[in-house]
Amino acid sequence: MHPNRSSSSISEALDFNSIIKATQALSSEIQLKSLISKLIKFVMENAGAKKAALLLHKENELIIEALAINNEDVTLLGLPSANSKEIPNSVINYVKRSLKNVVLDNVTADNDFIADEYLIEQQPKSLLCMPILDKGKLVGVLYLENNLTIGAFTRNRINTLNVICTQAAISLENAQLYSKLDNYSHTLERKVQLRTEEVTQKAAELESSLAELQRTQSQLIQTEKMSGLGQLVAGNAHEINNPINFIYGN
Repeated sequence: MHPNRSSSSISEALDFNSIIKATQALSSEIQLKSLISKLIKFVMENAGAKKAALLLHKENELIIEALAINNEDVTLLGLPSANSKEIPNSVINYVKRSLKNVVLDNVTADNDFIADEYLIEQQPKSLLCMPILDKGKLVGVLYLENNLTIGAFTRNRINTLNVICTQAAISLENAQLYSKLDNYSHTLERKVQLRTEEVTQKAAELESSLAELQRTQSQLIQTEKMSGLGQLVAGNAHEINNPINFIYGN
């Protein structure tokens, strides 16, 4: 067997194992933050990237959800891409519009994005930016760069990332749906709790009003009784006083 072919087969086998490991881990994760962290770590391990950013498409805007540099801990941001200086926005916006990969093997050479402020300042050697699609719909954008090596993102690595991103698109959609349902559940529970407290308070107020009404009614009845008794006494006194006055007058 040709040595190069053997080496290529081993490399492909290693990539296949990485794909299986990544897709299994991603497909079993439903917590969005944990899923994003896992995805970034798998990408950094398999793509030869020194910097990685994951952007999610929300309400026609790309949000930088996570950023990792040199295999350090993943930082969760939640920052609109337009407000960030951590990525080349011209590249990101092109991928968002075209839904095509951008691969720059030598960023400092002449290219369509040479005037990008971020690329001028940071001057990475290699760059890869790819859309994350689910049934042709944009779910997010994956941005990778290597500031040490020209041509770091080989075709084999890109193919590996394509498979991982296919699974990631499905998992991200599921995780976002789960997050929305979870938030809705908490919101609903809070609304039920507030409604229960409101009903309980209204019931207590009604009970207090009823007790007050009963006291007032009791006082009115007592007053009526006393008034009736006074009238009875006054009537009897009048009846008694009439003959007495008659006798006294005679």
